[in-house]
Amino acid sequence: MGILQDASKQDLKRLLGTFPVAALKDGWSAIKGTKEEICFAAAEERNLGRIVSFMSKNIGRCKQHVYVFTPPATEKIDAATAIPDAEIVSTDEGGRSIYVTRAVFSVFLKDPPEESVVEFLWPIRFEIHHGYFVLSMVVLERNPCVYYDRDCFKLSRSIDERGIVKNLEALGYVRADLHQGVKKLWDENFMDSCETNYKKPKSTAREAMDEELGIKQHNPVLYEELQAATLFRTVFQMDPQSECGVEEFHVDPSGGYIAFPRYTEGAGDADYVVHAILEKNN
Repeated sequence: MGILQDASKQDLKRLLGTFPVAALKDGWSAIKGTKEEICFAAAEERNLGRIVSFMSKNIGRCKQHVYVFTPPATEKIDAATAIPDAEIVSTDEGGRSIYVTRAVFSVFLKDPPEESVVEFLWPIRFEIHHGYFVLSMVVLERNPCVYYDRDCFKLSRSIDERGIVKNLEALGYVRADLHQGVKKLWDENFMDSCETNYKKPKSTAREAMDEELGIKQHNPVLYEELQAATLFRTVFQMDPQSECGVEEFHVDPSGGYIAFPRYTEGAGDADYVVHAILEKNN
């Protein structure tokens, strides 16, 4: 855990800040206050074993972007080489491994002009499920300028999702096509879509339902058309009565991509959705 041992208090505070406040209150129940106050106190405590255990248990509750790949068939390749300077910090009973790397944002400050950097410890999880390689990346703060009290804009980022995905593809990992799993679950009413982008014979079309109504339930003609279409970015909503705490997720089936734009209540809720898609995709 060298990367965590070398981390500053500010590094640990920002790392914990990527997790939902409900999880933080569960993990550090003796600490009262706002999310920022809990993160600060937990970082100051500097119990790295506790922080790693917390991440392993709760990483599935974070806002995250998930990429699904078919791994190389001819030889065993270490996927961790796709992430510069990544260090493994834990592996759970299910074989899911969490790596942490540093994402460095360069920013330019005004009045007076100055260049600066903001560093984040970035947790990333690897998993093999039903023969697929699943890469889950926690969504970091999009605007590092929130850490300054001066006008500023972002210049660059040392490592991002696109770069990691390109590195994996260079190693022979291929983006999985998730159409079969997504359409089977949709047909079984696991979820319904209120918005989709899809391929028509000579164009790409976008359909968005009024008041976020479900396409299958309220526009069966369009739903039947979509069953034979190539889908791109599609927004799905789950029944609020479902035992799964995911309210909404986005899928690009053609690109093997699943996004969870909100925190989830249960530690395994997002994993449940991903696993359901993959289990129906074979």
